[in-house]
Amino acid sequence: MRTLAFLALAACSAAGADPKPALTIANGKPGAFTLTANEAVKLKTVASIERKDDKGKWADISKGFDVGVGYRLIAACTDKAPECVSIAAGGTLSPEPWTGYTCSSQCNGDCDKNGRYGEGDYRLVVTSCDGKATFTGPVFHMPKN
Repeated sequence: MRTLAFLALAACSAAGADPKPALTIANGKPGAFTLTANEAVKLKTVASIERKDDKGKWADISKGFDVGVGYRLIAACTDKAPECVSIAAGGTLSPEPWTGYTCSSQCNGDCDKNGRYGEGDYRLVVTSCDGKATFTGPVFHMPKN
């Protein structure tokens, strides 16, 4: 009887287990990310870098990055980026890192009004191209300098 109860419990636990997300986000050095697709995904190229405030709330700070371009899921800095980027199942994307700066945040190397966001907790948030799924990366800490 105990064996049957154990098997039933194990079956329920396996059935209720969370499925693997379509996309996982890993942090490298602060501002560097690797996106891994567990199944084929199509993502909006413009993603968000969010900062945690003193009250624990998250806010998107990236809309003004690179003079209004925002943080983009691009492997290399180019003049034009597509609206969406695809990652095949099992594939990865390591976008150009965020520098921690406001104006020359990713690709804009020439900015005379640059400022640094400074020390704090941040995270990357990406959205599927159809807007139906959002993937939030783990928190990373940006140091003072």
